[in-house]
Amino acid sequence: MKNAETRFTEQWDAVDPFDESYPHLWIKVEHLGRYIFACRYLASRGVETVLDVGAGTGYGSDRLASQIPTVLSLDVGHPSPPNRESIIQITHKLGTQSLKTALDRSFVDAIVCFETVEHLVDPGGALEEFSQIQNPGGILILSVPNSVAERIGPDGLLTNPYHRRAFTISSIRSLLNASGYEVREVLGQQLTTDINSNETRNIRRKQVDGRIGDEPSLHGRETLERLATVVGYPEPRDVERSYSLIIVAERTADLSE
Repeated sequence: MKNAETRFTEQWDAVDPFDESYPHLWIKVEHLGRYIFACRYLASRGVETVLDVGAGTGYGSDRLASQIPTVLSLDVGHPSPPNRESIIQITHKLGTQSLKTALDRSFVDAIVCFETVEHLVDPGGALEEFSQIQNPGGILILSVPNSVAERIGPDGLLTNPYHRRAFTISSIRSLLNASGYEVREVLGQQLTTDINSNETRNIRRKQVDGRIGDEPSLHGRETLERLATVVGYPEPRDVERSYSLIIVAERTADLSE
């Protein structure tokens, strides 16, 4: 496994949907929609312990903790204390020590990892670490940017300065299979992708003066929750057109088998 210096970028394009200073409404809706889905999915399956990898400001961990008894909120740093006693904050960078050691426990029922592994030089190594703290039957809910949405510069590299890898459904499935996971569902958020694309196109054509998200009232918590549930909720249709691929996978086998 590569060391932390070569596996990780120095910067992350973190998003907090409830940060009123962040202007991009549909990106907020997408991020929140993924956590709403994960919370409902895991709670319906009686999950007791979930690891939230790349937790950022912790808004997603807080959402998970609303229905999951124990949430391990993992990131390289935590800007503020957790809002709930059931959230355990863990400061850790993958690749510097084993996850089992960092978490001080052997196994978790589920792992949520949204918009994180594309920042890694060795995403397969991270998935292997995940598999080592899950028994067969463990759930992994993962999201990565869809390769069709990533732009390639003249130098052949991704133009997004934060992303190190682009993924297709096939490539992320292969990485998961190699780490002992079986993909159960592939979902997308094509509605937000389409709305954002149409909005951008109409602005360029000067058919509209600005974006819907320019209206401050739409960035309130209640409105964001509703938009995320109605527009940003992951679905199995038109996945190929979605900016992000949301993968639900199950831990099926030991790598040694």
